[in-house]
Amino acid sequence: MHPAIRNCVFSKSCTAGDDADTVFAVAIAGCQLPVDCIVAIILHRVWNSVRTLTATLLLTMALTGTLAGALTLPTNLAAQESSASRQAALACDMAAAHPDDHLSKVAGVAWDDLDVEVAREACVEVFSIGPITGRVLYQSARLLDKDGDATAVAYLKQAIEEFEYPIAYYHLGLLYEDGLYVKKSSIEAGRMFREGFKRGSLVAGIALSRVLSEEANYNPYSQGAYLNTLKTLSERGYEPAGKTLIDLRASGYIAQYNEIFPHDKFE
Repeated sequence: MHPAIRNCVFSKSCTAGDDADTVFAVAIAGCQLPVDCIVAIILHRVWNSVRTLTATLLLTMALTGTLAGALTLPTNLAAQESSASRQAALACDMAAAHPDDHLSKVAGVAWDDLDVEVAREACVEVFSIGPITGRVLYQSARLLDKDGDATAVAYLKQAIEEFEYPIAYYHLGLLYEDGLYVKKSSIEAGRMFREGFKRGSLVAGIALSRVLSEEANYNPYSQGAYLNTLKTLSERGYEPAGKTLIDLRASGYIAQYNEIFPHDKFE
């Protein structure tokens, strides 16, 4: 085969400035064996066909605007989807966020003011666009619970299992405490409140202190947990917890605990 074809076509040594027609013309004119001539002529025709087809396709796309659209659509589409996702998530927040959800970016809606239909319409949009976050799952559970729908439990558990969403633990703890949709269990309620508090939910800590306060009446070992929970709540800025500690100290409750558990003395 002629070196011009071998070097340019098969060795991939062509550059943007190579004149392919000249390469093939030299190869055809200089071929010595019939088979080389035939191969050179066939390759030249194939080259011309591909070049003509490519040029026609590019020209058609340019005239119809398809080329520009094809080059810009992925970027624009991604931007549009991102914007739509943010707007949908914000609408769900505005309609169903808990006022005490420290991870929420809005003021939240009180339970009595929660409009189920408005919240449902807003949050369903997030599920159709994505992404599905722990906050969206929790807020969906909240509106479902307000509507008396037991499916709320599944959404809460998903928010917990996949995202460890703090206030979802608190809400599920309330359901266990009341025996709503689930078997009533003060143990499970306390566990949920404790896990939510560990992850930053202040309302979960308040609920935990209430559970521990009741347990401490018949279980001295719960007294330490109760006092430490109040202390942590106070340190996080929950003033009623600090006031309760002052009252417990004044009543002799803390002194009595320290006498019973000197090795775990509460300061």
